[in-house]
Amino acid sequence: MKLGGSVVVVTGGAQRLGRAMLLALVEAGSKVVVHYHRSRQAALELVATLGERAIAVESDLTTTDGIEELAKQTIAHYGRWDGLVNSASIFERIGIEEADYHQWEREYALHVRAPFFLSKLLYQHRKENNYPHSGWVVNITDTTLRNPLATRPIYYTSKGALEGQTKVLATTLASYVRVNAIAPGALLAATEEDLEYFERLKERLPLKELAKIEDFVETLLFLATNSSVTGETIVVDAGEHLR
Repeated sequence: MKLGGSVVVVTGGAQRLGRAMLLALVEAGSKVVVHYHRSRQAALELVATLGERAIAVESDLTTTDGIEELAKQTIAHYGRWDGLVNSASIFERIGIEEADYHQWEREYALHVRAPFFLSKLLYQHRKENNYPHSGWVVNITDTTLRNPLATRPIYYTSKGALEGQTKVLATTLASYVRVNAIAPGALLAATEEDLEYFERLKERLPLKELAKIEDFVETLLFLATNSSVTGETIVVDAGEHLR
């Protein structure tokens, strides 16, 4: 594995998918930054478990100050920055009738603007220190972009923008940073309602089972370490997008 000694920022890294990815990166040899906004207790408990291999940084990535503070604290603590996982997300059921300007701006700020400028800051750090090619970004999107639900138009349009941005930045930042994305399917249930939905969903999937979290994190590690892949979105969903 090529991650030994590298420093990786995982936004939204204290819980759920973010936490799973962060733990996989640590196991592969990375030092990590656990970014959080509201999940303070979960972040501090995670850092206490990981010890010197992790720090927690609180910041609101819907603000420019929050974006810059995350990058600043990462470099100040570790002295370098190698990888970025943009997984912080807002997943709210807001239909077209309820959608307003404030909610649109909030979700686009987190799902599109923050990944853009964090990627730019990583690129600038790599360029200033002459670390060619070896930097990397993985954006987390959503498989249901391929068959979007009508219940979350802002969420899906912003995640679609993030997939488009992945290709653009893969070209723009190529001298110092590779940029890819993963589009996961149903992986971690948050509620009893989710569990019931997942059980129904399994029967409609080509593989008759949900995507496995271990396969998802293996995809992350592949994209973090494969120096020949950039500009790609890999779907990890047990065929959910084929329905």
